[in-house]
Amino acid sequence: MRRTASEFRTVNPKGFVNHSFRHFVNDRLSRVTTIPKPLRIELVGHEGDDINERVYAEPSPLRGLQVAINALPVVDDLRVISAR
Repeated sequence: MRRTASEFRTVNPKGFVNHSFRHFVNDRLSRVTTIPKPLRIELVGHEGDDINERVYAEPSPLRGLQVAINALPVVDDLRVISAR
């Protein structure tokens, strides 16, 4: 296990984990005012704030999810290199 962790730090020197990706996506999409909050939280796999968002809301249409994904910046080598 120690060897695996050491090798992981070599290819991932900043220590990013799966949650880092979710945080990045949520943060960037929260800055895009045309992306509704329910769509953003659904995309990152979070539940809504209240019973209405968690239970009664219908899933977002695929087109809306695609628009949100396309609003994310392009990332290469762990750096943001351009916004779409």
